[in-house]
Amino acid sequence: LSHDLNVKLYGMHNDQPVFLQIANSSQFYVVADNVILTRYGLANPENPEPGVFSNSALQNMYNNGVNSGLSSSADALKSSAAAEDMHIADLSNAMGRTDNNDLLFMYRQELASSRNNLRTLSERITAFGQVYTPKYITPASYAEIVSAPMEQLPVK
Repeated sequence: LSHDLNVKLYGMHNDQPVFLQIANSSQFYVVADNVILTRYGLANPENPEPGVFSNSALQNMYNNGVNSGLSSSADALKSSAAAEDMHIADLSNAMGRTDNNDLLFMYRQELASSRNNLRTLSERITAFGQVYTPKYITPASYAEIVSAPMEQLPVK
């Protein structure tokens, strides 16, 4: 979702290079996810066509994010922030459901990256004189994330 949404938003608002940066970062994790899927013999649920998802919730979020992003750069930044917000919540929940070290390592990396992305997006939204209100993580978690410095990605 993050990759496809940010590629689309960058195409609409190429004055905001943060979209391309997040899309590139997300692409790295798409490749890493595929390694894990292959290692454990799991089918890849991703559709190779950009912006097309078999999961209806992800499809709706993509469609809504693109539609919201049409109106302004600030709204596009908020759409991207919502995708990162959701990813943080999903990863945090997933970490509590596994003891697989491969998955935990990947989740920690993606979580740090998503928190960094959310920090950058929040900063850009604020530059437009607007505020992002989290939808998936608590306001307290959001405030803690955006007030903390950028993170180094975990190496273990």
